[in-house]
Amino acid sequence: MKPNDEDIPSFESIDARFYTFPWPDVLALNIIDNPEDRLPFLATIFGLTRPMLVAMTNNPMIPETWQAAIDLLLATLDAMTREGQGEEPRLPVC
Repeated sequence: MKPNDEDIPSFESIDARFYTFPWPDVLALNIIDNPEDRLPFLATIFGLTRPMLVAMTNNPMIPETWQAAIDLLLATLDAMTREGQGEEPRLPVC
């Protein structure tokens, strides 16, 4: 499913995520010194911000070209965070 086809999250549902987000656990990850923490950090932060990005792709004030770029970012991060849990991202073999 294309991210733009999803239900548009409400302001209230997006805002509520920030109050239930496990900030201490995420901020304890050391992405500078521990490369193995980077993908879990990305997946967690993406999970927090994804509804905002989906809402932006459905906002008529955002130009269509920007919406397309956000859609591509969403699709890419969806693929990385769902298939790449606990492993390094792999480059495609040409």
